[in-house]
Amino acid sequence: QQHETVAEDEFEKRKTRVALDAKKRSLT
Repeated sequence: QQHETVAEDEFEKRKTRVALDAKKRSLT
């Protein structure tokens, strides 16, 4: 069950980065 851990982690990181980026853009 640990085969997809890395892929899911990368996905989560990307999602978080996109969310933070969107926040920064909306603030500016």
